[in-house]
Amino acid sequence: MSLQAAPAGQNGDHLCVLLQRVAGAYLDFGQDILHPLREYDRLHGGDLVRTLRVYLTCGCNASRTAEYLYLHRSGLIYRLARIQDLLGLQLDSFEHRLVLELATVAESGESQR
Repeated sequence: MSLQAAPAGQNGDHLCVLLQRVAGAYLDFGQDILHPLREYDRLHGGDLVRTLRVYLTCGCNASRTAEYLYLHRSGLIYRLARIQDLLGLQLDSFEHRLVLELATVAESGESQR
């Protein structure tokens, strides 16, 4: 598989498709990784999966994420700490964020099918 040159502005689209294909290959893995958050959300009426997805989409910018989710920043910080505790991963680790990015992209790609 190769990426062909695209008109300006479309390279991002090609990268999104490529990322979704890679993430799709890791769908089961992604579901396993995010299972503790989904279970917590189900049991407690939480929104941790969405919080994580928005946080990653906002480039890990807590202020933008809090604004998008209509949360006080301290509420977001609490949620992020809970996410880290439940997953046993650190959001300040590049490798951990990469795993979570793939997991959330795989999950969102699956939900669009």
